[in-house]
Amino acid sequence: MVKSLISKKPFMPGPKEKKLKYCSTCGNLATVEAHFDVGNGVTMIEKYCGACAEKLDSRS
Repeated sequence: MVKSLISKKPFMPGPKEKKLKYCSTCGNLATVEAHFDVGNGVTMIEKYCGACAEKLDSRS
């Protein structure tokens, strides 16, 4: 699967969310939400910590 980064934005869990969200790469608390185009009009959303989100720019 080839995914290309579309956008990144700060992630803050809403007041109704009871579970914390964790980084897809390292497992730390997520602070950034990244949107990826995976083809056929499908967008995948993953959450990352700040350090791992910075690395996304160099991989795309």
